[in-house]
Amino acid sequence: MILLRLFSVLQRVMKMAENTMIKVYAPMSGQVIPVTEVPDAMFSEKMLGDGAAILPSDGKIVSPVEGTLVNVAETGHAFMFITPEGAEILLHVGLETVSLDGVPFNVMAEEGAEVQPGTVLAEVNLEYLREKGIETVSPTVVCGGPEYRLRFEKITEAAAGKQLLYTIEHV
Repeated sequence: MILLRLFSVLQRVMKMAENTMIKVYAPMSGQVIPVTEVPDAMFSEKMLGDGAAILPSDGKIVSPVEGTLVNVAETGHAFMFITPEGAEILLHVGLETVSLDGVPFNVMAEEGAEVQPGTVLAEVNLEYLREKGIETVSPTVVCGGPEYRLRFEKITEAAAGKQLLYTIEHV
């Protein structure tokens, strides 16, 4: 009898996972581009995962998803989230920003925080990045978790935490 109940619960959980739609919002305001146009092979060739990128118009950085902020890079340039469905989402602010030792970043969120789309994470001084010749493009990609398919919104501009970039569907 216990095994039957356990099997029934497991079937319901699997059915919920199949119908799950995870929404990924813009983590920054600016122009939206496909991840394949990011001038870094790790992103453009989808080595880290599929997603989209923002050419930011301001330095406000917000959570793109509902979930847990599981990692904040010491230098403040990258954030890793896990959604309640198990998807691992990476937000990387700028390219080669790790070399700056956190100088242009003001991180306000802590690892372990429960976040919603639009939860403020940090600010980055984009002018500082430009002065140093560092690319500001900021990819948000699905790195791991169960098998997913992404459905991209047909947009060119986004508002941080308000504009849906793509939806992740369980395959």
